[in-house]
Amino acid sequence: LHSAAAISKMTNGANSQNRLSFPVGWSGGTECCDSGGVKRRAMGVERWVYGYGSLMWRPGFAYLERQSATLHGRRRAFCIYSVHHRGTYERPGLVLGLAPGGSVRGAAYRIAETEWANVYAYLREREQPTETYVEASAQVRLADGRRVTTLIFLSDVAHAQWAGVLSSERQAELIDGAVGLSGPNIDYLRDLVSHLADEGIKDLKMEALLARVEARAATRLGTPVQSALEVGA
Repeated sequence: LHSAAAISKMTNGANSQNRLSFPVGWSGGTECCDSGGVKRRAMGVERWVYGYGSLMWRPGFAYLERQSATLHGRRRAFCIYSVHHRGTYERPGLVLGLAPGGSVRGAAYRIAETEWANVYAYLREREQPTETYVEASAQVRLADGRRVTTLIFLSDVAHAQWAGVLSSERQAELIDGAVGLSGPNIDYLRDLVSHLADEGIKDLKMEALLARVEARAATRLGTPVQSALEVGA
């Protein structure tokens, strides 16, 4: 685990040069590049946002359309140390990121052009408090068969909060007992498993991780184990 000092150094802007940030006018569609080589989008075409974690059930912004969507080449994983929403510098938790490999089912949102500036500003504030993600574009396949290009937040593997591949036991150890500005880390995992089930997504690894975390919490607190799926949370 990186020290608080190391994480603080990285999150105070030392790693901001690794961030690929699109301008407020970014939109999905035909790719083009500015003089610096940064991919941009032609104006006047559809704009989409892709979510694979809490954005699936709590987007927090207005949208015209929502569809289940699959992204290939990345997988959902607890691979980012949380020192803001679900942990602190002294007691980091874990939040989701998109690790290389596999595929992931999430949700794609189509945003009205008139709302894009507000949505983009909201996402920047929500998703990038410590600049742990790289903003990029990716093509996803919608449930109706269409393929669209979306704004997506990828894990920045060069950031100090990148946790990489952790054992299930280590993930459970970090999640159990961690609390941040958005609440207990275990609630984040419970919400994930519950809402994935609501979407018809059975993620055995996440369900097993939740069972492991709840067992640890029950032992620590001396309470019976009851999973989120059992209580219908």
